[in-house]
Amino acid sequence: MREVALAVGASMGGMQALELALVDREAGPDRVRRLVLVGMGAQHGAWQIGISEAQRMAIRADPRWRGGDFPSSDPPEAGLAAARAMAMTTYRSPALYAERFGRAPHEPRFEPGDPRFEVESYLRYQGAKLAGRFDAGAYVRLTEAMDTHDVGRGGNRVDAATALGRLRADALCVGISSDVLYPPAETRALAGLLPAGRYAELDSPFGHDAFLVDFDALDALVRPFLSDTGFLAVAA
Repeated sequence: MREVALAVGASMGGMQALELALVDREAGPDRVRRLVLVGMGAQHGAWQIGISEAQRMAIRADPRWRGGDFPSSDPPEAGLAAARAMAMTTYRSPALYAERFGRAPHEPRFEPGDPRFEVESYLRYQGAKLAGRFDAGAYVRLTEAMDTHDVGRGGNRVDAATALGRLRADALCVGISSDVLYPPAETRALAGLLPAGRYAELDSPFGHDAFLVDFDALDALVRPFLSDTGFLAVAA
């Protein structure tokens, strides 16, 4: 029988990795042997859905949205930029924002409406950067897809405890200490519902984005989990 030796993902990638294991188990037999799940929980709760909806509202409020039927030559860039700015405030931690920006003024200011603070300039830049390379319709669909994440969505799943309780995979669930988008308590709860789940916490000031920044710290948590697999020898 062919097996999936390891499924790894963070944020939406972790949701997909976990869903792969669940769907495979439901099709039988479950073949995913190990999971590494970072910065996520068993479902998108009201907090995450609310943040997603606020971003979608910003996009839909742009007159150029046109109900989603907009030409590629005239996309709702202002709405998408505003949505991205909202998201960026949830990807890092308040402490990191305070350390990096504080209340530093943005200079120079020439016209009314120009940013007054450095953090405003940063968020406007990040918003414009994404709006120049990403489709607003895809952004809306992406957030909606994440909102459907719920391992205990009924039917054969019954509830989260029942669905996860059927998995045999060894699972390492990594929470991030400063994550305000997916608080570590949610990742810890996910680990507790998996029969072979264990929890580890990445202590980082970088918030949800820590898995994209603190590679060495994340590696130190994952490496012991894989020490008996032979993966590390192959990687070396």
